Amino acid sequence: MSKSSNDKVDPKVINLSSKVLSENEIRILEKGLKFTPTPQRKNIEEISNDTAAFCRRLRLAEFFIDKDSTDDSLVANPSNFNPPRGRNQQLDKYIDYMSKFPIESLSQPAKSNIRKIERDAIERLRKDTNIVIKEADKGSAVVIMDREYYKSLCLSILQDESYYEETTNYSPSSVFESLAKIIQEHGSNLTKKEVDYLLDFDAKTSNFYGLPKIHKSKSISEQCEKSQTAYIQLQSPTDLKVRPIVAGPTCETQRISNLLDILLKPFIVNIRSYVRDTVDFLNRLPKQVSQNSVFVSFDATNLYSNIPHELGLEAIEYWLDQFPNSLHYRYSKNFVLESLKLILQNNFMHFNGKIYRQKLGTAMGTKVAPTYATLVLGYLEIKLYEKVGEKFGEEFKNNIIKSWKRYLDDCFIVWEDSIDKLMLFHEELNSLNPYIKFTIEYDQTELPFLDVMVIKRQGCIITDIYYKSTDTKQYLLFNSCHPRHTKNNVPYNLARRICTIVSDNDLLDLRLHELHQSLKQRNYPQNLILHGIQQARSHPRQDLLQIKNKTDKKVLPFVSTFNPKNPEFFQVLRSNATFLQQDATMQRVLNKFEIIKSKRQSASLKKILTKAKFSDEIPTETENNVQKCNNTRCGTCPFLQEGKDFKFKNGSKFTVRSSFNCTSSNLLYVITCNGCGENYIGQTGDTLRHRMTVHRQQIREPKYQCTPVSGHIRNCAKDVFPNFTVFPFYKFHKKTTEIERENKESLFISKFNPVLNAFLK
Repeated sequence: MSKSSNDKVDPKVINLSSKVLSENEIRILEKGLKFTPTPQRKNIEEISNDTAAFCRRLRLAEFFIDKDSTDDSLVANPSNFNPPRGRNQQLDKYIDYMSKFPIESLSQPAKSNIRKIERDAIERLRKDTNIVIKEADKGSAVVIMDREYYKSLCLSILQDESYYEETTNYSPSSVFESLAKIIQEHGSNLTKKEVDYLLDFDAKTSNFYGLPKIHKSKSISEQCEKSQTAYIQLQSPTDLKVRPIVAGPTCETQRISNLLDILLKPFIVNIRSYVRDTVDFLNRLPKQVSQNSVFVSFDATNLYSNIPHELGLEAIEYWLDQFPNSLHYRYSKNFVLESLKLILQNNFMHFNGKIYRQKLGTAMGTKVAPTYATLVLGYLEIKLYEKVGEKFGEEFKNNIIKSWKRYLDDCFIVWEDSIDKLMLFHEELNSLNPYIKFTIEYDQTELPFLDVMVIKRQGCIITDIYYKSTDTKQYLLFNSCHPRHTKNNVPYNLARRICTIVSDNDLLDLRLHELHQSLKQRNYPQNLILHGIQQARSHPRQDLLQIKNKTDKKVLPFVSTFNPKNPEFFQVLRSNATFLQQDATMQRVLNKFEIIKSKRQSASLKKILTKAKFSDEIPTETENNVQKCNNTRCGTCPFLQEGKDFKFKNGSKFTVRSSFNCTSSNLLYVITCNGCGENYIGQTGDTLRHRMTVHRQQIREPKYQCTPVSGHIRNCAKDVFPNFTVFPFYKFHKKTTEIERENKESLFISKFNPVLNAFLK
């Protein structure tokens, strides 16, 4: 039976590098990569942007309150539509009040959750180019590796020519052209929104990285088993491998992959062996078994990497043919198959300055991969049932169909036959495809599957929670910069999971005691731990094993970053929303939608210390400044003010945090009239060069004038050349809407008070 885990210390930091970590570096890493340091400063700009986004949601809710949507699009780009002012007087007044509210007045002091020496340790680790920090593939341990060692682990995968090839023929545009052709030939029923979603976005090449599989390394597991400290050091073990991951949230095929995932998921319910999650597995386990039965698990080795493209396409075609009604009515079989082929054949990734293409299998990272792999194995299982039926008879086949359970690449069965026959069955399983092989584990008494330890006791099955030897119990540290309700729910959620899985009362007491100890180590208050455990125990286990349907709740979220140093603006937004109730339309909006507070997370240690991209070319930190492009044909260069900072007429100074030239785009700029020296702040999503061309044309020719500042400069600086200078000072690093740029523009106008913006309004 499973032993108590309190007879050893679970290592949380595994140093496989030659670097000697300082006490503060170890201390910060022991907090875990989920840990979020308190931000160093408040961010009023971000709150203003979040408020503007919330007000836009209100406008959209009012605009569409009486409109029934006829849009059938499965996917779509985010809409930039913002309903105009003047539709609803109460709403306009509310938004005006919120937009002008003095947010700064709500500021409250907040203590940092780390000391300066720990913050300095984070910065040293972040800047150390000789090491790579990754989260372990399983168990949440923090793993530190020498850069060259990590590179060799990744290259050992990428240089396997059976799976990958280095290429110089990578052309993102050709991938989009191929997809456009598929849509033209097989996707005539796609909506315009769906087509735009698939083709109209800024794509970036995927990055290859590896997660250390410390649970598969014998030398690391042995060190973990005998460890008496939370930190262990073992330099560059020879038996460590990494799990290949391709991070491509905006690669050329990620959006079509997301669409295929939506289209193919409905087919999964037709797989007899399919296990949705732990609760589903527990519900499908038999209550009693024979005394001679054996628990058996099979694991498909490196499944994602080993599915031949031909097999994958054959399997998906089978499901499409067998269950045509499961496919959305506007999509064709050919569209799905051709799109899938495109994804499989164009899996490009960047590693250390080179581009590789995956020739075999699918990337662990593309959206459709889990659904695709599940359906492929489901197809092979049908072939397996046929084979064992022919070889061992119908009764044996029916027993397999009844008992066989699978979650992705992990399979489980209660075996009621001989071990010799089990070995023959394993041979049949491994003969289904030359690339897909299964390892086997079996035991008459107990065996883990997912996070469940299945135990046989006097012919009955009982279940316990299962932790791998490398599991760190690295739960979120209580003083992490997370919302209080998030941390308050941790003890309850963990205890509820244990109460759901563990069926024996004595084991349950033991596991909850262990949880209590683990949470105490993560600084959770005693009363919060006890309350969470008591709350979880109050639910009868049969209730915990019920599958709950998700409710489609209609909400209007105010989404903001959790930062204790930021003013808490949500209460102001919600309390003043009662003002909207005076309008009949807005009353209906607020009856239909609940205004809720939603928090995005500040940067965690994982975001700060781990990076997907790997390159030997270490980027040098260049000084941010504004420079002319020096193109002899550029009309903006004579007007561009160079430098790294700008002093406004009111005496305020702004230092740029990005580099700019005449070709920079998606930015804010300040114009200085060379007649009077006054300032004007503007915004553009276009290049600075194009925007200044428009300004110069409007200054020269009054008939083209669209902005009052052009008329002012024409009159005030008519005898001066250049009659104005421009300085780009703020860069948006992601695609923005005009509304977002105007919100930021308004923020800087209120901060620097440029006379020309106020005078010419």
